[in-house]
Amino acid sequence: MYLRLKFIPSLVLGLLLLIAPGSSLAEDSVGELLSSLSLPQKVGQMFMVTFYGSELNEASRQMFVQWQPGAVALLPSNLGDPVAITRLTNSLQETVIDAGGLPLFIAADRKSVV
Repeated sequence: MYLRLKFIPSLVLGLLLLIAPGSSLAEDSVGELLSSLSLPQKVGQMFMVTFYGSELNEASRQMFVQWQPGAVALLPSNLGDPVAITRLTNSLQETVIDAGGLPLFIAADRKSVV
């Protein structure tokens, strides 16, 4: 057990060195990604949005397609059981990716959900 725990930090450090910000591999892939985005997509990446409802309605879907935000915050009005949340987050990701955007960062406010 001790040997495995001792090995993990070395493994993590090695992986970080492979994709470190100063490495040309990381810089090349980020540079390619940024150059492939339009100006509206770059601006959209700076926004975290929310919407009302536990399902993605047509108005919300159009907002995600048009603006392609970088993140979405799921509030108690969006959250249901785990299956519904999975269906909603999959629908959000699919909508944005199919529109040519990047995958969303998804945050959830679960403090008031029992």
